[in-house]
Amino acid sequence: MIKKFLGIAFLAMALCVGFASCSDDDEVKTDRLVGKWYVTHVEGWYMEDGDKKDYSWGVNDVWTYQFNSDNSGTEVERGGDSYSFTWSVPNDTHIRMAFSGKADETVEVSKLTKSTFIYKYETSSEYRRVTMEKR
Repeated sequence: MIKKFLGIAFLAMALCVGFASCSDDDEVKTDRLVGKWYVTHVEGWYMEDGDKKDYSWGVNDVWTYQFNSDNSGTEVERGGDSYSFTWSVPNDTHIRMAFSGKADETVEVSKLTKSTFIYKYETSSEYRRVTMEKR
């Protein structure tokens, strides 16, 4: 009887874990994206003269992204340069930003909650992981 109970309990636990991992939290929720995001950390690498250069730095209050509900936005970089963009969600895990004045980017969303946004951007010559928080 105890073996049967333990077997049923184990099965119930396995089903709960399975259903929890199939959450739609993995999808980009546009209502969570809308607002002003402050970049807090950037890390990655880039290629320069055939050499891979790593970097990692904390960035507080000097680099922001504003995502508006009409799919427009503004990026203000560390040096004060500002770029307007339009954004879209081409699939459940990516955001595309079409910038005015610089190259467009499609980024992979690693985490998007009401207060934390982490994305990755990668090409053959650059990798960047950006952590932001909404205030």
